Amino acid sequence: MPQTPSFVAVSEATSGARSPRGTAAEVDPTIDAALALAEQKAFGVLWLDPDLRVVSAGGVLPDGLIIGDHVSDALIPLIGLDSAILALKTQTAAEPLRLTNTAVMTSDGQQSRRFNIDIFWNHPRQRFLVLLGMIFMQGSPTAELDQEIRRRRLIEQDLAAKSAEYVRINQQLEEFAYVISHDLNAPLRALRYLTDDLKASLATTKTSIDTEFLHRTAGEIAGQTRRMSKMLIDLLDYSRIGRVHDAIEPVQTRALIDDVMSTLRPATKLDLIVLGEWPTLETAAAPLDVVLRNLIENAVKHHDRESGRIEVTAAIETRHIVFRITDDGRGIAEEWQKAIFEPFRKIDDAHHPESSGIGLALVKKTVESLGGTIEVTSGAPVERGTTFTVHWPLKLRNKAE
Repeated sequence: MPQTPSFVAVSEATSGARSPRGTAAEVDPTIDAALALAEQKAFGVLWLDPDLRVVSAGGVLPDGLIIGDHVSDALIPLIGLDSAILALKTQTAAEPLRLTNTAVMTSDGQQSRRFNIDIFWNHPRQRFLVLLGMIFMQGSPTAELDQEIRRRRLIEQDLAAKSAEYVRINQQLEEFAYVISHDLNAPLRALRYLTDDLKASLATTKTSIDTEFLHRTAGEIAGQTRRMSKMLIDLLDYSRIGRVHDAIEPVQTRALIDDVMSTLRPATKLDLIVLGEWPTLETAAAPLDVVLRNLIENAVKHHDRESGRIEVTAAIETRHIVFRITDDGRGIAEEWQKAIFEPFRKIDDAHHPESSGIGLALVKKTVESLGGTIEVTSGAPVERGTTFTVHWPLKLRNKAE
């Protein structure tokens, strides 16, 4: 990995050779002091964009720093402090967020050194400034007090994160209550009507039993019980997302998509086309399989013609691999484009009564639980066709660790 240029190198490259101290050609005192400190390897600076990704750096730099990465990938002590850093943008006073006496492994080959880390929001530039000031003396009462303040801030951050998680769980419970009280009642009502009809028929039968009616009713009852069983299993899978974490492992994406396509081709006359870049990723294999398989199966199942085309493409961007699943079916009207991602919401229940209607909700929750996004675009009913676009992160943190 190429080293990021040091502050001294960048400054001298843009300002020309440094003039000797004390001469008439001496540079601005502030710049001269910064250069002198940089020579002593006393500090480092990082500029971050509003999403906390490094856009430039100089001075003493943390080991493994890559321009474009999230700042916590290089400065481990900042993990979990995103909300506290982002809050600096809304503060009226220009107080920094400070982490004191913090160990940082630097890129100059030195062992872990200790710094005070100050983070500022620069409104004119719309950037965060991270200043790493090296500690030359340790153990003072002030340093101990700063350590205690930092420890308390970390505790507050942890409590805030847990509070947000409790809110998310409560929202899920409300969602499940709606699903159970509304959607699961549909097959229950059907079972009740069928059994009532069966009881009424048996009560009025005097001589012979209508076996054809009995077989038909029994078949409908069995179908409704299978439907409810599938809904409950799918609901369980949906509820487990975010609680069961998959280990990160090398995934050959081309082999994965070929496996998905091979299982679908015998069952459809549609042309299934694979295009684009399909690299080997260090990612969560099972969730990626769930997402791609569900989206492609959904495109096949809901296509309204025997002949047609389903195209699956992959393209690598800066921080994501972008998957697009495009079909030339009848499309999805705008009023349904949000609803289809809700559990048990189905556009064409009459044509696919066996479907539980949770597939796209499962896909959306899986993608978002790993830090990605999914969206749908369709011009129906004016134009045919639908495209699902998934932004899947190239870099995942292993939650199993």
